[in-house]
Amino acid sequence: MTNPDGTYAPILVIEVPPAHHHRDIFGEGAATVAGRAGYVGTFVDGLVRDTPRLSGMGFPVFSRTIAPGLIEKKVRVKNTAEPMRIGGQLIRNGDVVAADNDGVVVVPARDLDRVLEKARDIERWEGVVLGAVRKGKHIRDASELAGPRP
Repeated sequence: MTNPDGTYAPILVIEVPPAHHHRDIFGEGAATVAGRAGYVGTFVDGLVRDTPRLSGMGFPVFSRTIAPGLIEKKVRVKNTAEPMRIGGQLIRNGDVVAADNDGVVVVPARDLDRVLEKARDIERWEGVVLGAVRKGKHIRDASELAGPRP
């Protein structure tokens, strides 16, 4: 890639061993740190998360995967009310399922309030860390400022 003035812009390239392609390696936090370090985009031979936020940042990220492949005409309805196990996760009627481009989370209804509070705590913590990085702090200093991750 090149900058508007024609100079080359640095791209961060991350190679992930195939045995770890199922693990997320790059998201909003990494993009914030990389952007602050002068990188203008990333290539990842692995899994990327936070894709809606990455898109909104204007920080292009190209990866091995962000979403499941096409399943059209490859599945059929087996049942509609029985508990099911998908990817090792048991899903029951009444569970809350949240999904975006990054993946799927299943939360038993009885745990929803606790999980939402934890998610809000993490989001607040990340806001402190990323805000400090955007203002020029090193990621270690920003993390120390925010305290232990919830």
